[in-house]
Amino acid sequence: MLLIAVYLRNDRQNEVCIRSGNSAKIKIELPDHSVVWLKTQSVLTYNKKKFSGKRVVHLDGTGFFEITKQHGNTFSVMTERTNITVLGTSFEVNSRRDPMIENISVITGKVLYSAEGKEANMVMLTPGYTARLDSG
Repeated sequence: MLLIAVYLRNDRQNEVCIRSGNSAKIKIELPDHSVVWLKTQSVLTYNKKKFSGKRVVHLDGTGFFEITKQHGNTFSVMTERTNITVLGTSFEVNSRRDPMIENISVITGKVLYSAEGKEANMVMLTPGYTARLDSG
């Protein structure tokens, strides 16, 4: 049991958490050179140690993503209610808790979008399309 606790503690030390606060928006360059524009009152987290092998970020709020393509290495955005798998693209995610509505709008490329726990119902979105999840 002690080994598990130590592992979790070390894993937590590698977590990067960026909060935009009341700033208009902030630019974040990820380790793979992808860019995230984090809007007001938003939080982006990722594990810097695992990021090179598994490009996964967690978003609470709104962010515009410009993803660098890496063949064979997908990029995923996780929110409280959805999973988004990116296929090299730019898109915006609005994931606010109040109201419980989430939107994803694709600007370029393609993304796979599904509600949390509903991966079998994944939808592919292409430029100009928006998906909306209303959990309210």
